[in-house]
Formats: sequence, structure tokens, C-alpha cells
Amino acid sequence: MSINDEMKRFLDEYVIKVKGQQERLRILIASIFDRVLLSFEYSNNRTYTAQETFKNRTGNCLSYTAMFIVMARYVGLPAYFQEVYGYSHWTKRENIVVSNRHMNVLVDVNGKKIEVDFHISAEKKFQRTKVVSDQRAQAHYYNNIGVEALIVKNYVLAESLFKEAIGQDESFSTTWTNLGILYRYTGKNRLAESSFKQAILLDKHNFTAQLNLSNLYKEQGKTEKAEKIRKRIKKYCLKNPFYHYNLGQTAFEQGKFNLAIEHFKRAVKRDSKEPEFFVKLAAAYFKIGNYKSAEKYLKKAEKLARSPQERILFNKKLKYIYSHRS
Repeated sequence: MSINDEMKRFLDEYVIKVKGQQERLRILIASIFDRVLLSFEYSNNRTYTAQETFKNRTGNCLSYTAMFIVMARYVGLPAYFQEVYGYSHWTKRENIVVSNRHMNVLVDVNGKKIEVDFHISAEKKFQRTKVVSDQRAQAHYYNNIGVEALIVKNYVLAESLFKEAIGQDESFSTTWTNLGILYRYTGKNRLAESSFKQAILLDKHNFTAQLNLSNLYKEQGKTEKAEKIRKRIKKYCLKNPFYHYNLGQTAFEQGKFNLAIEHFKRAVKRDSKEPEFFVKLAAAYFKIGNYKSAEKYLKKAEKLARSPQERILFNKKLKYIYSHRS
């Protein structure tokens, strides 16, 4: 949340001289997206500080929001962090399914509230938004980089970052959930249970905490408790594409390929950008001898490949399908 000399020089040259708050805001937004001046790119993988975002020319919604607020305040524009509710997107990183939340900026221009959003492809049918303090935003930051540490199994660092997030804002339910997940991974089940319960106490709509608590009870053999929670949150689960993907995986492993296809199609319906869904859908069709559909979905996976190596792998699988078709 700090600004450096490089950022100041940019703002002094292109923005601060502009008269009128509304015009100054317009120029600030335009300059950030100018391909010649800064040429920023959106990325959902990493969370950066305001200075890091400016230097790297990339970041996620929280990174951009922090950078923009710091810059807006420097040029005299009252800007605030705003949590966005109703937006949800799931991604899988390593073996962890991550529920991505959203944040944007609210700027007060002569009494008029103007929203600035850097995730242009995000759903706009938000249920509601809420202006939050800088401290809550700091909690988001430490929580995010805590999750990044958790994904690479640096559990000591992850725990310290989650505790730092709670220190910034102990009412932040999301961090209590992630701390509980960390404790589950490290075998501290009693601490995991209390963390999940605290998350739910702070936010009764925290379905991620409820689902994880249900899974914990299931592992401990407390079937009745687990099922009671799961029934309550089934509607939430059905929205998660990885829920359907996991059901498809189970059906596939049991040799129930037609059932697997149904589940994988439901996953695709909820997220058509995840190549893994299409790969599994192709595999299930291949198992029942429908090589035409297997080829179709594997081609879609190839188009969505996230790296050249992944694209090569999908191409090899396509050649294997072709060999069976001829």
C-alpha cells in the first residue's frame, strides 16, 4: 500500500496536471491500460503489492486494486477497496481447488460514486458490493499469499501469513477457513475443527468452511455430523465444477463411463475454460468406443492448453485416438 518514486514520476507527468477530478480519473484509467505507456496484463495467479504490480505490469484483482488506490489517492482522488459478492470462480492449482473471490475500486468523484474494475471478464451480475477498510484489504493480501505458500506445501510460511491476516482483521472469515485447511493438511484436526467453526461463526454463508468441516468429520468417522452439513450445502456444491469433476472421476474409476460423461459435462457447463474437464470427457468417450466425440473434446482441451508442453501432450493423445479410428 505504498507508492515509490517511479510511480510518482509517472503520475506527475501524465495525471496530476489534469484539471477536474472526473477527467483526472479518466486519464488515470486510460494511462494504466495504454499499450505504449504501461501495457498491463491481468493474471489471476499471483498477488502483488502496489509497487510490485506497477513494476511487473501484471497482477490479479487485488494487486491492481491496491496499485490503483495508491495512485488515485496520490493524485487527490478518494478511492476505496470494495469487496464484491456474488462472483465466484473455481480453479485447481496442484491438488487444491481454489475459490476465487473478487475485489474492485470505488472512487468518490465530487460526491458521485464510480466503480473501477480490472477484471473485465468477471461476471457483472453481482449480488452486492461493500466498501472495506485498508486493514481488511491487507488481510486479503496476507491471506492470498498464504494460499500461494499452502499450494507449494510451505506450511510454516502459510501459517504465519494466515495469522498475519487474522492480526490485520480477525473478523475475516476466509482466512479462518484457510487456516483450518492448513491444520487439516498437517494433521492438527482439533485446531482445524475450531478454525472452521470460527469461520462459520463469522459468516454463516461460508460454505467452503462448512464443506471442509463436513470432510473433516467424514474422515473422523463422524458420518452423521458430516452428512447433516453436506445436505445443507448441496446447492453450493452443485455450482462448483470440480464437485461434478470429482463425481465423474469416481464414476470413471468404477468403470461407469456413461455416468462419468454426465458428470464431466456438468463440470464443463459450469466452467468451459478448464482443459482437464475436456480431457477426462474425451477419455470417457474413448472408453465406450465413441472416438469421434473423444476427438472433439480433446481438440477443445488442446485449444485451452496452458503451456506448449501441455499442448504437445494433448496432441499425442489425439494421434492415439486417430490410430483407433482408422
